[in-house]
Amino acid sequence: MVGLLAGLIAVAFQVSLEFAEQARDTLVARIPGSWVTHLGLSALICGILTGVAALMTHRYCPDAAGSGIPSVKGIVLGFFPFPWLRVIVVKFVGGCLSLGAGLSMGREGPTVHLGAAVARGLAHWLKLPLRSHRVLIAAGAGAGLAAAFNAPLAGFLFVIEEISGELTPVTYGTALIACVVADAVHRLLLGQGSAFSVVGHVAPQLGLLPLVVVLGALLGGFGVLFNRALLKCTVFSKRLPWWRAVPIGVISGVILVNWPMLSGGGNRTAEAVLNGHFQAGVLVFAGLIAGKLVFTCLSYSASVPGGIFAPMLLMGALFGHAFAIVCTNVTGYPLDPTVFALLGMAAFLTASTRALITGTVLIVEMTGSFSLLYAVILASLSAYLVAEMLREISVYDSLLDDQIRAHPSSQLGTYGPALTEVFVEPGSLLDGRQIDDLPSVSKSALVSVLRGENEFPPPLKMHLRAGDVVVFVMETNHAATVHELHLLGRA
Repeated sequence: MVGLLAGLIAVAFQVSLEFAEQARDTLVARIPGSWVTHLGLSALICGILTGVAALMTHRYCPDAAGSGIPSVKGIVLGFFPFPWLRVIVVKFVGGCLSLGAGLSMGREGPTVHLGAAVARGLAHWLKLPLRSHRVLIAAGAGAGLAAAFNAPLAGFLFVIEEISGELTPVTYGTALIACVVADAVHRLLLGQGSAFSVVGHVAPQLGLLPLVVVLGALLGGFGVLFNRALLKCTVFSKRLPWWRAVPIGVISGVILVNWPMLSGGGNRTAEAVLNGHFQAGVLVFAGLIAGKLVFTCLSYSASVPGGIFAPMLLMGALFGHAFAIVCTNVTGYPLDPTVFALLGMAAFLTASTRALITGTVLIVEMTGSFSLLYAVILASLSAYLVAEMLREISVYDSLLDDQIRAHPSSQLGTYGPALTEVFVEPGSLLDGRQIDDLPSVSKSALVSVLRGENEFPPPLKMHLRAGDVVVFVMETNHAATVHELHLLGRA
């Protein structure tokens, strides 16, 4: 049922966005008069659309701002309440307005949020216990990603690696079923094609694999740069009033007329790059990458519904394509820039999200380029290791940390005590630690430890083991404490 609902709302959102973009393009194309008139009316229309989306989000559901993935993660971990009905309405309508205005944001993050929201609504309607709510919310989020990219396996891995972090049979069983059903709904209603229609690629020769590693390393650093720039812009923008979105929308209207390749998520442009239909010099690619990075950070600062998946994919593709051109000019050996564009997508996504397995599988699934699997793994692993050496956490964890700091009392404890579970991964800082050594544990009410099929109240001298699930009852204002424990439980 979760997969069915998530698939239906994902299809409805995608169709609505396509209609909004077509209506915008038609309206802008029919604007009479000179270039100045054309530019002015485009800026006015986009400014109004963005302003309405920002006002709607600010007044009725601030939780609907941004991609929604950090919020979903916080909800699953027990930090925040979930106003699911308001999220569905504001995310859907506000997303159509903001993305229709040409902001550099994608539909994939909002689709994840919408999938989680309909799952929460279903759990509420069925009057399921709290533990089941979180399992269904995580499954709905994965189903949303699966439907957005036609990638059921990536959606399933996204739940395990990024959202929930648990490997319990209930969690991964529910998530897998939901992702498969959501993808089936999308395929039945919108067709069997991959998210990106890409011509067949030939795997790079073994002698070129060192260049694949270098590309991944460079994009590892670029991913860290993007994460930090996005977070700084997001933090700074919160000091400004909600109507800051209006001038951002005006800028979007100007960009839409003069540099349309920078507008929107960029899926069409990325597809053109992957198929070799976009040819330009290195300086042009560098300008597009810089422009997309700045415009994406600016767009996300508007605090309107919209994600960063699609812009990241485009920046990675542009970077990989430019890298191949430079290497060809330097070495004289002709590299296939479309192959390196695809590898760049995987590497940049992995560096930013720190979801190595999800990033690898997602790119292969959404392009159908299974022959490049080994090269994709190599590029993604290289990017991941560089980001790890630079001590960069996932962009979604960074945004979640910011939400917790900004709203310390907005967790479920505001509505009464709530159970939260910390999963101990092998090799994590909690693996082998005594319970009384846990930081800030005095602020939490320890309930029990789940070990295998046994549940028992633990003594403080008990040593935790990999696979344990530590259960707490969290009170008001303890979101930061439990988030710290969740991070310690990860390897």
